[in-house]
Amino acid sequence: MGWAEEFVRTVERSGAERPARSSGKAAGDTVRRRNRAIRGYVVSLKNGGTPIPWATTLEQDLMHLFEVDTRIVSYARHPEQVRILVDGAIQERLIDFAVSTARGTARLTLLPNRNPPSGAVVAALADHCARRGLAHAALSEAAIRAQPRLSIAKAQLGFRSVEPSEAFLIAAIEAVGRGARTLDDLERALLAWPHARANICAAALRGRLTLDMTRPVSGETAVSLSGRGS
Repeated sequence: MGWAEEFVRTVERSGAERPARSSGKAAGDTVRRRNRAIRGYVVSLKNGGTPIPWATTLEQDLMHLFEVDTRIVSYARHPEQVRILVDGAIQERLIDFAVSTARGTARLTLLPNRNPPSGAVVAALADHCARRGLAHAALSEAAIRAQPRLSIAKAQLGFRSVEPSEAFLIAAIEAVGRGARTLDDLERALLAWPHARANICAAALRGRLTLDMTRPVSGETAVSLSGRGS
């Protein structure tokens, strides 16, 4: 089971959904800024174009995974600061991420290779979330940067500037409904449309179709309807 499947299962056992915010930026772009803590922003399609800051490339990589996972509705970095009891002492800690699917929201703690939070801190954060009825998961750097998923996600984000027309989306969804199961199948069904593959990948990025993210995209890549597409 991959990181996304395991984490989304945790999310879907939890409570309320977090609504997305709105902005007019180009979704998926990374905007770099000078700041002692913030190194750049991901302009988030999952959050209505809102720029989400990142301070480490690990955070940036994780947000890129969030952006292409059709099960994730929205996410927030550092949604709150909490007080936890660790080894008899009170500590204030930022929650790394809140992530929502259509069925619920969970809190996420990152475990970078350098200076990860201690096991006691992770356990205290999990206990804090549990007492509030929230799911919690810890995600390692190795899981976030596992290949080929991360490279595939970054490649798919290359289609963020493509805007499929509503007519194209309807045609693609109908073709999948008629039995197109691979990217080649779908391209053949959409021969009348220029740049069909780019538009298919952009449709997947926007949650209207789902592409198999377990191997590099090719003509044999499995295509299916997403929750939004069906």
